[in-house]
Amino acid sequence: PVVLTKDSLIPLYSGVTQRDGSKVGRRFSAVGFDYSPSAEATHGTDFDATALKCSGSISTTVNCRIVLESSASFTQPTNPFLHRYHPDHDNLASDFTTYKQEVNRIERDITLVFDSTPVENPTIPPPGWGVTVLGGTYTELISDLAKGAIRVEGSFTLNLAADVDLLNE
Repeated sequence: PVVLTKDSLIPLYSGVTQRDGSKVGRRFSAVGFDYSPSAEATHGTDFDATALKCSGSISTTVNCRIVLESSASFTQPTNPFLHRYHPDHDNLASDFTTYKQEVNRIERDITLVFDSTPVENPTIPPPGWGVTVLGGTYTELISDLAKGAIRVEGSFTLNLAADVDLLNE
């Protein structure tokens, strides 16, 4: 299998599934987080455009710090303070061309704690647990969204989508 991350490469490959008599590929999607890749990237390849620097290892705890700076993220649709049709929430002065900070900065601290057994059913793990299926507890502390910090927590599961060493090949 080939995992593509660039739409420009799609015509170079045929699909793996039949749809209406034609071979098509399968699309995978994931939760997205807004961040500045130029500040977080640590690799020397095209991976820089999507890399997020995290600390820890998958066998224990992974800590990620995502900071949405208002000057960089005011155009991100996930910023709840941005409202394209409200003149007080578009980061533009009354002339609609000069930058004026109106959208707040949002800080997100994310912690993933990987468990050796699933949280939902620790006595009977699903097939592949610990090999092709990993999971644990997701904790996020969101600051500057409300008066006090907002803490959310829940379980997460990661499923191995493809066993390939290189993307786009």
